[in-house]
Amino acid sequence: MYIEKNEKFLNSGLFEEIPENDSEHKFNSLNYFAHKLWKKQEITQNQFDQVKHTGHRTPFAFFLPKIHKPKPFYNLKLRPIVSSVESFNYNLAKYLHKILYNHLKAINGKFLDSF
Repeated sequence: MYIEKNEKFLNSGLFEEIPENDSEHKFNSLNYFAHKLWKKQEITQNQFDQVKHTGHRTPFAFFLPKIHKPKPFYNLKLRPIVSSVESFNYNLAKYLHKILYNHLKAINGKFLDSF
């Protein structure tokens, strides 16, 4: 049941599979772009160091059951988790989060559901 629900969610069109052999190209593209910005002095050395990729892992998805909501097992809802730790864009996302966090928390609102 759990595996069937995972596969149904992954095949819903919300996710796209990244081929393993595509990862190296993404790593190189991001570092090349960041290096080009640094050479043009559009970003500092510190910013370049923060956004360049250091990991070589393809992001992956998994699902956690929402056990706090009382339902029978066959109707269990799943929470999708996409782990991109050490992926090509992890450092860039972390850097952008630092910049955007203070601006976004000033907005009076919230996201109800991202899917």
